[in-house]
Amino acid sequence: MSYRKEAVESDSLYGKLTELQLDALQEIATIGMGHATIALSELIDRRVDIEMSGMDLIPLDQIASCVGQKNMLVTGIYVRLRGDLAGTSLLFFSRESALSLVDVLNGREPGTTDVMKSIDRSALGELGSILSASYVNTLAEFLDLEVELSVPSVVFDIASAIVYFVLLSVKESINYSLVSQTEFMCSGGSLRGEFVFLLDDKSIGNILKAIQTKLGSPFGEGLG
Repeated sequence: MSYRKEAVESDSLYGKLTELQLDALQEIATIGMGHATIALSELIDRRVDIEMSGMDLIPLDQIASCVGQKNMLVTGIYVRLRGDLAGTSLLFFSRESALSLVDVLNGREPGTTDVMKSIDRSALGELGSILSASYVNTLAEFLDLEVELSVPSVVFDIASAIVYFVLLSVKESINYSLVSQTEFMCSGGSLRGEFVFLLDDKSIGNILKAIQTKLGSPFGEGLG
């Protein structure tokens, strides 16, 4: 699902972006997700395909409502970002997907786990760290940006509550979020995941300026 229409109609930074800028963000997101998928495939030793519904830039007051699993109990894995990209990377998995993942990661038959233990939380944290690092590092390398990632934290709650919790604990001035709704499909079934990047305005500006430098197009216009 895309939220472009609603966001563009609002008086926001998003409304100032051109379609070319949005397409560039989408292309970079696809590259980053491709690398994250390879990392996931190697980690669980299964072929993994992805289906992205798009990368959208969402105003802060719409973030929680734009999360596809907002009213569902999910597993959230978040990693703090510092440097040219400042904010937080959030990875959501539905409860069923998270339980299936910990079985695969710990060499169990799918469907074995119904309550997570410490070893399961640790495995999910490692998974989230690898996926986030693959995604963010690909983005940073492509755009020549410097980014540092913190150790991951794993939480269980309603998705919208996790977003609010993360927002309350960040120091950066965040007004927009990059939201990518993604479905991971592997031989054992479909794993529903969602990436949410809570980035400050300066970081989003850094991304667009880096795109302009790389591609030689006027992506930085309209951000003043």
